[in-house]
Amino acid sequence: MNERDSHLSSRRAFLGRGALAGGVMAVGALALPALPAHALDFSYGDARLLAFLLEVQEMQSEFFTRAALTMIADGLTAGEANSLNVIAKQDGEQKRWCKLALRKFAVSQNGLPSTMSGGFGRKHYTFASMSTRESILREALRLKTAAVSAWTGAAGDADEGQIASAFASLAGVQSRHRSIIANALGEPALMAMAPTLSVRDARRALEHFGMDTAS
Repeated sequence: MNERDSHLSSRRAFLGRGALAGGVMAVGALALPALPAHALDFSYGDARLLAFLLEVQEMQSEFFTRAALTMIADGLTAGEANSLNVIAKQDGEQKRWCKLALRKFAVSQNGLPSTMSGGFGRKHYTFASMSTRESILREALRLKTAAVSAWTGAAGDADEGQIASAFASLAGVQSRHRSIIANALGEPALMAMAPTLSVRDARRALEHFGMDTAS
């Protein structure tokens, strides 16, 4: 058990360095990883991680869709507003990827376990009131920081190699998003609210946005 914990910790650290190094100042194209060929490639633990990541993406998709619609009047440049709109769309694509992957698991498992059944429901989150460019970008950075931790932590915890690689790839997308937001705030991307790279800590951070960590 200690050896496995040490391995997971080392893998998270490695994945985290790779994800953070991937930050660039343009959003770039989104290349979604392929889904596993067989539903049985998912372990129960990997499916639970998928259900968690689906909720992370539901939250992000809702937040950035709102932000892209409201921030144009709050002092953003046209380029910044466009970047947030692209981020919203890419978060929506990652949400759909999680949903398809989780459904694929469920097909051969005769239904989702009860602990995951809430993953498909439409939720609304308690985002803080944001009336200025600064406050919206600060909340965006806080959310993206938690998302990097969620995806990279999940990559470190995943049981199956293809699942771990897919999570790590999508963690890199989240890291690029985070770098763009940090740059808009004039902060070094590698220093601003550095991710902890742990699913547990990501859950705690996401309580701020209304995630129910008891589920």
